[in-house]
Parts: sequence; C-alpha cells; structure tokens
Amino acid sequence: VDWEPISFNFVFPQRKLKVRKAFKLPQQLIEEVMEKRKKRKRDNQLADTSSDVLVLSNLLYQNEILGDACDGIKFKYNMAKKSRNCIMMKNRLKGIELNGDINHEEDEVEDDYAEAIYSDPESDRETSSTVPLQLNGLTDIAEDRDRIDTATSYLATAVQVIAEYHALKKQISSRSTELTKRVSEWHESIMPALEAAESRSIFNVHEYGTKILDNFSDNDNKTVLKFDNLVKNQPKEEICRYLLSSLMLANTYNVDILKSDNRELANDCLQLRLLSKVRHHEVLNENIGATAADSHC
Repeated sequence: VDWEPISFNFVFPQRKLKVRKAFKLPQQLIEEVMEKRKKRKRDNQLADTSSDVLVLSNLLYQNEILGDACDGIKFKYNMAKKSRNCIMMKNRLKGIELNGDINHEEDEVEDDYAEAIYSDPESDRETSSTVPLQLNGLTDIAEDRDRIDTATSYLATAVQVIAEYHALKKQISSRSTELTKRVSEWHESIMPALEAAESRSIFNVHEYGTKILDNFSDNDNKTVLKFDNLVKNQPKEEICRYLLSSLMLANTYNVDILKSDNRELANDCLQLRLLSKVRHHEVLNENIGATAADSHC
C-alpha cells in the first residue's frame, strides 16, 4: 500500500457550517414547568411562615409550663408578624400588577395573629382562672396546643423507634457475642485434632501396599494372613490406612480378600491371601517412560 506522510504545508479544505433548525419545546410543557416552579416557590414561602408560627407555639408552650421568658415570646411573635406581613405585601403587589386592583385580598396567607394584643404577664396570671386560653394576651392558643401535641406525638414516636432500634442492636450484639463464643469453643475443641493430623506422616497407598506384601513370602499363594495380626498394636488411624491399602491391592489383583467366619454379621474375620507381588503402578510407570523415550528418538 502506497503511503506518504502529510506535508506541513497541506491545507485541509474548509466546509461551510450548516445552521440547524432550533428545537422548541411545546408551549404546554413550558407552561406546566412554570406553574410547578411558581407552586414550589409559594409552598416554600408558606413553609417558612409555618416554621415561624411553630417556633412561636413552642415558646408559648414552654412559657405556659415555666411561666417566664415573656420578652423572648414577644420578640419572636413580632418577628413572625413581620415575616407574614412581608408575604402579604408581596401578594398585594402581585395582585396590583396582575389586576390593577389596589384592594386585592390575599387568599394564600391568613394573618391569624394580626389582631392579637400582647398583654402584661401579671394581669394574665390574675385572669388565668377566667380565661384559660388567653396566655400572655394571645388568642387561639388551643390551636397551637393541638399543633404542639401533634409534634410531641411525633417526637414520642421517634423516641420510641430509636429506643427499639437500640434494644434490637443490643440483642443482635448479644447474639453475636454468643455466636463468637461458640465458634471459639469449637476452635479450641478441633485444634488438637487438626494438630495431631498434621503431625502424622503423609499417607501413600502404594507404600502401605508394599508393607502388606512384604508380610508374604514370594510365590506363596497358600498362606493366609489375618488382618488382625497385620495391624496389631497399631493406632486406629494406621488401621484405616492398612484397610484402604488392602482394598487397593485387591482391586489390582495382588491379594484376595477372604472371610474366616461365614456369618453375615461376623466381626474381625478379614483375611488376605497373596495372588501376585507385581506392582502394577510400577510397571505402568516404566511403560510410560519407555513410550516417552521412544517418541523423542
């Protein structure tokens, strides 16, 4: 393939850019988005006003219990009125801009405390028996109490949920501690057995098979060897190894397994009779080695 590097003096041809047609959103979708934004802004304003009223209600509730902090209540009440009046003025200006009506009435925010009069705490204490709901000169305290009771019930529910969570966490921790203790006990019980198993020699079935065949003389097909005599004074682990090696020798036709007692449930009746001392695995390895050597020649 012919190929040449591009020269530094090469100028790429310029193409005229095409102006694509602008994509416009549907007018209905734009109006829906604007309406959602206005509603979200209006909800935020009402939420701020509600938070101010809730702060005032909490202070009134605390004042009813403690009987002091009147100056702080008056300050918070005035701040709440200012924030509400600010929202009312904004709504009034908005109504003037939209309708040209200077007497526009607000329907979003109602000043429940506009006509409230702050009175002397001493006079309130004197007249508390006759007018129990007029605390510090403010009316409609019962509604605030309902709101505060609702908030208190929410708080009590939250405290109960947190307490249940801590109790469940403690219960899970105790269960985990019990499980850890059981696992530790299991480790302590099994570690000696594992250490004893690691201390034993590696099991080689062919080596144990050679040990069994060494108990027979060459070409002695009549002698019968009792398995009990073969594993006499051997630990139980070694007995298992000798039994497995005996089965392996029977599978390779080196020994024949006999039964000295013909009863079905007889015990300790295993006997071995020699068939051949030829180790088939050694012959197989020699044949494989010879075949590999011939292939390399």
